[in-house]
Amino acid sequence: MLDGYEDVLGLTSGLLAATVGGLRRGFQSAEAPRVRKTPEVDADADFDALLEAVAKGVVTGAQWLSASRALWYYDQVFLRHDDWSALASALIRELATSGGIDHVRRFEAAVDFLRHPSSQRHVSRALGNFVMDPDAQVVAPVLNLLGEVTDRAASDLVLRLLSSPSRNLRRAATSVAATKVARGHFDAQALPELERHLERQLSRGLDLDAGLDTLDLAVHVPRTSWEAVESRLRDPVATAMVVRVRSTRELITSRKAASLATEVATAIQDATPTHHPIETDMMLHRLVREALVHTHKARRHHAALLLSASPYGPATADQVLALTHHRDEFIAARAWAMLMRLPCPTPPTGPRQRTVDAMPDRHLARVLINVGIHDRPLDPATAAGLAARLPARRRSEHHGVLFALGMHGSPELERLSEHADDGVRRAAAWWLLQGGATRDDDSAAQRGSRAN
Repeated sequence: MLDGYEDVLGLTSGLLAATVGGLRRGFQSAEAPRVRKTPEVDADADFDALLEAVAKGVVTGAQWLSASRALWYYDQVFLRHDDWSALASALIRELATSGGIDHVRRFEAAVDFLRHPSSQRHVSRALGNFVMDPDAQVVAPVLNLLGEVTDRAASDLVLRLLSSPSRNLRRAATSVAATKVARGHFDAQALPELERHLERQLSRGLDLDAGLDTLDLAVHVPRTSWEAVESRLRDPVATAMVVRVRSTRELITSRKAASLATEVATAIQDATPTHHPIETDMMLHRLVREALVHTHKARRHHAALLLSASPYGPATADQVLALTHHRDEFIAARAWAMLMRLPCPTPPTGPRQRTVDAMPDRHLARVLINVGIHDRPLDPATAAGLAARLPARRRSEHHGVLFALGMHGSPELERLSEHADDGVRRAAAWWLLQGGATRDDDSAAQRGSRAN
């Protein structure tokens, strides 16, 4: 049915199906069983086309989705070991270097491949090899796959990564742990380790920036676990924040959240006149509110994706971009984070480099991530200005600069691969190996049609 709507509306193949697939999997009370049936299309041909595309290094999100659907027509699919390995490695690599609907389609395909008995071990191995590479610059989009599987091995791996020496892995694992707790994936034996991790993190204070993943986990652990952690904490500010948010499930006060959502949703609806601006769209209001200030990262993520896939997508992107200038820096930061999951907004006035230079340090990392995700070309002057910031004083800025340059495949990476700083050198070499962002022509065409 969703495929039919996509055809009739001229949407990118998989835009609705992939978005809805994530919602169903994340928020229904029980996992929907996979029903194997006789293929309506030639499933073998889908696999042959996928393997050929992988060999050529040019695979679209639509091909990944078609092949992952074809996979579930059969109890077993037999491929050579090298073919499975090449397929899994390509999918994981593209998952890490794609954004928007290009990423969502690959994520949905990866979940199917990860759950099927024929491909599971190959995808698991490719995932582990990718995230455990000490030079890997992007781990969270790949590690998020572990939140979609219920087996004990995935849960044990997440618990181990909570103590990883890599800050990026610890933070990504904390986010995945929150998702798995919310979905009931951990058994009682895992709770003491989660409690110890929370106590370690919260004892350092609760930063409502880098610490949002910790807050997410603190909100979702069982009441008895939180009470055990609370009894040992000595930071009344962090304790009070967790207690409030466990009650409201919102990062700001309810009154402020309602006012903010009303203001933004009204502007979005007014800018989309085909959707009855006279009548208040309460679903739009709720999605805006959840995408901006819900405590659970998965809810923020899926609310933003649903808005992005809807006719409100372009107006939402423009209004959220305007919100990045909000006088409240926390709300501005939430807007930058939400923008990562929306269509590329209307270009702001003035050169991009001036925008980056004028951005407060608190928001710069998120700005740079948006620069990398959205496919507006990165001009040479901006790229050179970004490269000149390395090595950056703040770790988040350092990562953001390399992400922006890497996703756009900037020639600056060649020069940075010979940089005096070893960390810059190795990160640039990693990005050169990835070959820049994965961007699909079919989704680019859809972005252009919406812009028009």
